[in-house]
Amino acid sequence: MIAFKPKSFGDDDWSNPSVVLDGYISDDRKFGGHRDMIWIVWCDGSKYMVNERNDDIMYLTSSLQLKP
Repeated sequence: MIAFKPKSFGDDDWSNPSVVLDGYISDDRKFGGHRDMIWIVWCDGSKYMVNERNDDIMYLTSSLQLKP
């Protein structure tokens, strides 16, 4: 799970906890763009695209965490 907010928003503007559904690399460098990690998340009943270059991301949990 993550929380996110656009980099231009204030510290009180974080999203509610969001479930990461998918993630992929968007590589547009060949055409003068950027190489971005895009996350598809479920938050408040809707899907959102979260871009690490444009959004601040707070990692709340990790599926890679070891379970006791």
